Amino acid sequence: MKVLENEQFLGTKGSRTFFTIQCHSGKDIKKYSYFKAEDEILLPAARQFKVESCLTQGTDFYMIQLKEIQPPFPLIELVPTATIPEVPAVAAAVVPSPPKKHMVTKTRTR
Repeated sequence: MKVLENEQFLGTKGSRTFFTIQCHSGKDIKKYSYFKAEDEILLPAARQFKVESCLTQGTDFYMIQLKEIQPPFPLIELVPTATIPEVPAVAAAVVPSPPKKHMVTKTRTR
C-alpha cells in the first residue's frame, strides 16, 4: 500500500479521491505505459458508471466505488477487439519515404 502514499499517485496531503472501478470495456495498456510496473487500463470515451458506494476516510480523503453499466441509449458502440488485428509496434512506426524525384535537364548539342 506504499504506492498509494507516493505523491505521483495519491499522496498523503490535501483533498484526495480514490476510485475503484469495476468495468468490462477497459483495455490493458501496460505495454504502452511510461510506468512499466503499473497495470494501467484505458477506458473508452462515453462509458457510463453507477456509484456503488462512497466512503470518507478521514479529512479530505474519499473512496468511491464505481461499476460500469450498459446504458439504455449507448453513445458509442464499441468495436469488437477480435476484428482488430494486432499491429507490431515496429511496423506501426515505419513510414515510407516518398520516392526521390530526379531532375532531368535537357541540353542542346550542335
